[in-house]
Amino acid sequence: NIAKTTKKIFMNLLPILFKYTRLPYAKEMLRDGIVFINTLNHFRNENKYGLERGDKGEGTQKTYMRGKTIDLTNQKTIPPTISRAILEGKLKGTGKLIIQTDINEFIQDCYVYSLSTSNNLSKKFQDIAGYDTLVEITNPIAFAEVLTRCINQQLDSSIKTYSFKKVEYINSRNQEFEQQTQTHPIFVKENRHNWQEEFRLVWGVEKEINEVKIVCPKIKNLIRLI
Repeated sequence: NIAKTTKKIFMNLLPILFKYTRLPYAKEMLRDGIVFINTLNHFRNENKYGLERGDKGEGTQKTYMRGKTIDLTNQKTIPPTISRAILEGKLKGTGKLIIQTDINEFIQDCYVYSLSTSNNLSKKFQDIAGYDTLVEITNPIAFAEVLTRCINQQLDSSIKTYSFKKVEYINSRNQEFEQQTQTHPIFVKENRHNWQEEFRLVWGVEKEINEVKIVCPKIKNLIRLI
């Protein structure tokens, strides 16, 4: 079965993941499968979370492209910024495209569940966020799939997009055309946050959202307290 084989390979490539949290929330996860999921806007609040956790630039990117010529007939030479604009329906056409201005990207609000690829950050998270407990996600692929189904079942708006990826850390979100990252802005953060070693689950919807409490009992078999 191709689907099962692909899934098995993908699982082997995905790292073991960890959730830093407070003990009462960890107990709810383990006992009832309760998960609290924040939004991208939540992370943009630097006044509330400080510079070490908050980031007003979350989901944004500026690429200096004024005057650049893009050949839309050659897929291999189309930069990621333009590819995203085409996929999102913001740009249509064929032939050669001359960019008249720099490209500013701003990702609309979405659900974000932050995990870490490291289990050696307890002191850092305790000092900065007051997180005193570590939960291991023993089967990340199954965890993500089960949680996605629970979100769809419990929210009145179905998920439009779903993706997960390790966060890439860069010097600046203002990038030159020739050096722009291939990574989608939702998975990019500046180097001051690299201590988190973050891995994100992201769900996009088509309406205004707030942080949510999801009850997902099946995840109880996919996590453990360490």
